[in-house]
Amino acid sequence: MVTVNSDQQHDSRPETPKNPLTPQCVGREFVRQYYTLLGGVPDLMHRFYSNESVMLRGNDDEPTIGQMDISRKFSKMGIIDCYTRVRTVHSSETVAKGVVVQVDVHFLLFFLTICVLTNFFC
Repeated sequence: MVTVNSDQQHDSRPETPKNPLTPQCVGREFVRQYYTLLGGVPDLMHRFYSNESVMLRGNDDEPTIGQMDISRKFSKMGIIDCYTRVRTVHSSETVAKGVVVQVDVHFLLFFLTICVLTNFFC
């Protein structure tokens, strides 16, 4: 006969990872993937967005809503041979346990800065 100690019984709670992902780690990896794809394959940028996503650029009159419209927006922007220099990344946890990321980035064309932006991702 085997006796099971109460400490050995199955616990239905999810196991806590030994190295939980921090908002800074999530933000850094998101920024790495986002801007690498932007510089290499801008036609795939819509994959970072969902049907509920909203994209608003400084010179837009109206926000662009949804993955398909955002895909069209990136196509219209005509991003070709664009390079980015990420200057700073600030990431914070939201109340809903998500991550909000603020990125200061320089967009370069032929290695000349054409625009300096601050982007927010939630």
